[in-house]
Amino acid sequence: AVRNSAVGAFVKFLGDDVAVTVGNAGDCRAVGGIFTAEELQTKALSADHSISASPSERERLRADFPHLEVIQFDEDNTEEGTVLGLCRFTRSLGDGHLKSPAAAEAFNAHHASKGTGVSVPVPQSGDPPYVSCVPECTTARFADGFVILACDGVWDEISNEQAVRTVAKLLDEHREDTSVNIAELFINQVLKNAAARIADEVEGEAEMTYRELRRRPCGKAPGARS
Repeated sequence: AVRNSAVGAFVKFLGDDVAVTVGNAGDCRAVGGIFTAEELQTKALSADHSISASPSERERLRADFPHLEVIQFDEDNTEEGTVLGLCRFTRSLGDGHLKSPAAAEAFNAHHASKGTGVSVPVPQSGDPPYVSCVPECTTARFADGFVILACDGVWDEISNEQAVRTVAKLLDEHREDTSVNIAELFINQVLKNAAARIADEVEGEAEMTYRELRRRPCGKAPGARS
């Protein structure tokens, strides 16, 4: 069974032993919840491709660009590195301006016309891309369980283990009703976690609640949900 929401999905397996292969390029994540006779197990099925999460990705970029400061760290947060100050992820399927000289030139021309001050060093012929599109593949086998697929914003608010426990609890609570969208209920819990964190950490947001967070429009504009 497959259930989707705007920012997450889960796939449930029940029955014969299944090989689950994940091909990942980016900082989305696949996490398996595996039911065994003794316990519920949590298994990461992908690795995050980001500056902060992956030493091997940092090493790859430094080796590919020994004479260019591709990896940049914010002065206020030395743990949150970016590729050229533009993105946290180190692999992706899009973002042509970080792969193609022609796309980089078009990107720079656009931002120059807008006066944003944003630009990217144009890759030279024969250079590797700043952001790779090569996926990293893993395979796991299990018979009874589920896989959670979600973007980095979800994993900023919930751990692998908490996510698996949450989905398992929802599956148990709604076992008689297959029409229930477990992924949507899961995302609701993630938003509740986010609301509690915002109220605790963000200046001026001490009154933040789940209802208030849902009420705000999506996006990054002032007052929006991001």
